[in-house]
Amino acid sequence: KGMAIGGIVTGALGMIVAAVVLVLGMIGIGMLSECAENAVQDSSGNYVCTIHGETMTMSPKEYEAVRR
Repeated sequence: KGMAIGGIVTGALGMIVAAVVLVLGMIGIGMLSECAENAVQDSSGNYVCTIHGETMTMSPKEYEAVRR
């Protein structure tokens, strides 16, 4: 009986963690897309943008991957 309860608790915790990771991933992808739309290329070839008061820098490869 105790092992069954432990399995249910472990499964529930796994589902909660998966949902949190999914939400954070979607937020991150949205921020990268917004950054790519407003990015400016600097003298070293990197792309720089500011979102919500934070400056982000992307390499040209990262920029191209997000723009696709």
